[in-house]
Amino acid sequence: MGRARPERSCTRLSAPGRPVAEHPKGPVTMRVDADVLAAIKASGSGWQTRVNALLREAVRRGKLTA
Repeated sequence: MGRARPERSCTRLSAPGRPVAEHPKGPVTMRVDADVLAAIKASGSGWQTRVNALLREAVRRGKLTA
């Protein structure tokens, strides 16, 4: 005979992983000069966040239109 299994609750209060971002980011593929990319990456970890901030500031100042 089979063993009695303890009852499990299968309800989950939240999904696993990161919380859903209010303004989700999209993946981008772009080509830049090798020396520019090297300089950006040499600035250390978080370089993608800094590039995003630079682009956001350019949009805010009207240098780029969204």
